[in-house]
Amino acid sequence: MRKKLLLLLVGVALTAITTTFRFNAAAQTTISLKPVIIDTDMAMDDWTAILYLLARSDIEVKAITVTGTGEAHCNPGVQNVLNLLLLAGKPTIPVTCGRETPLQGNRVFPAEWRSGVDAMAGITLEHNGNPPASATAVQLLIDSIQNSTEKVTLLTLGPLTNIAEMMQADPSVLSNLAMIYIMGGALAVPGNVMETDGELAEWNLYVDPLAAKMVIQSGAPITLIPLDATNQVPLTMAFYRRVASDMTTPSASFLYQVLNKNQGFVQSGEYFFWDTLAAAITADESLAQIEDRSLDVIDSGQTVVSDQGKSVRVAIGADGHRFETMFLNVLNGRSPDQAAAATPIPAAGDAQEEANMQIVRRYYQEVWGANDGSVLDEIAAPGFISYFLSDDTGSGTTTEMLKETIGFFHKAMPDLTVTISDIFADGNKVAARITLRGKHTGQFFNIAPSGNPVALYMQTQITLDHGKMTEEWICLDLLFLFVQMGGISEEQVGKLLGWN
Repeated sequence: MRKKLLLLLVGVALTAITTTFRFNAAAQTTISLKPVIIDTDMAMDDWTAILYLLARSDIEVKAITVTGTGEAHCNPGVQNVLNLLLLAGKPTIPVTCGRETPLQGNRVFPAEWRSGVDAMAGITLEHNGNPPASATAVQLLIDSIQNSTEKVTLLTLGPLTNIAEMMQADPSVLSNLAMIYIMGGALAVPGNVMETDGELAEWNLYVDPLAAKMVIQSGAPITLIPLDATNQVPLTMAFYRRVASDMTTPSASFLYQVLNKNQGFVQSGEYFFWDTLAAAITADESLAQIEDRSLDVIDSGQTVVSDQGKSVRVAIGADGHRFETMFLNVLNGRSPDQAAAATPIPAAGDAQEEANMQIVRRYYQEVWGANDGSVLDEIAAPGFISYFLSDDTGSGTTTEMLKETIGFFHKAMPDLTVTISDIFADGNKVAARITLRGKHTGQFFNIAPSGNPVALYMQTQITLDHGKMTEEWICLDLLFLFVQMGGISEEQVGKLLGWN
């Protein structure tokens, strides 16, 4: 893209793409690259997050620091970064590691996770013989930020130990930071830590909560990319098959190797584009829905909304479909938003499942999201029934009753939007996780309008026959919706469940 632009302006053949060019004898124009520093714990999803930013033609990765409190140990983590840099054709970017213990406490990632990422899941890359940087992680961060002529963007993909230490060592670096993008935390969704004192926490912030608190409270410009956003972008077998038929560069081939080694994880439905999504949002915020929140981090590592917190930008949603296309385009050396027509068509054996998923997407986006009952008439078979799991009568809901129900939600939340967090097909069945969001400005049962932003979570399974929906089973989390609307208090819920 840039080479074509230079040819157009200069009118001569170029043998290399440079960051500056002359289009007359008196004037010079500079092509500005966004300076980015990556702080990573070298977990599996970090590998392709790093390759993604290295492949972006509008970004210059200035340095990469490894946090020793993350999944990888320092020595293998640094060498794995160096090898990825060689794979991407940028072997001389400085790399080093930070301390291997949290600022406070002794929490660590599970040993089996660490050994797996140290060994890079058994994938062998060509060895990069360039040595690590001689500076410590803290010093490399400080030097790289202070020496930049433009404000630096910092992306963190692990515990925030290095970043907190940097801020302690030299608070003045904050003045030359454009933004810190942090993959971590969980606000309105469950955490992913199983320990009893961290069940609402996310691993990156759980391991070193003091560091996380220091960074959040620093006053630096921060955009948090929590599980609330990453949960909406699962890594599916459909994407795996897409990669298998579309890998034209070493980076894309490496992505395929990673997924091939972890097919069981992909099939489990528990694999999400955590750090890779964070990298993509760092490069292009239009992928995310971002809102301001006043946040703090407590000792358990949980991210909480608090009047005592600091204002932080939070990604609460993400465009998964556009992200997948952009991600695969960039790794294959194409422009990020290249037309979808260039995306390989799914294999013939998967065509019906893909068609079924598209019908279900229309159902939620156009019927539930846009309240268009005519679409339901088009895609539902005669006799279609929607069963609510709470309905023990077995009678179900007809299409006309379902239209009324959906209309009821839209009256309570006129700005209702729908996000498909996960969707997959198996034969003639499609399962999905859906989130409805809106502001409660209309009557809902006996609950008067509260003006509160609310979210309704749904899980569904739909059966299709010859391109028509015949049956749906749906589970709604109405109790949590009532709490958000103020119809019932958390204390009352606790009493009902015997918690207090």
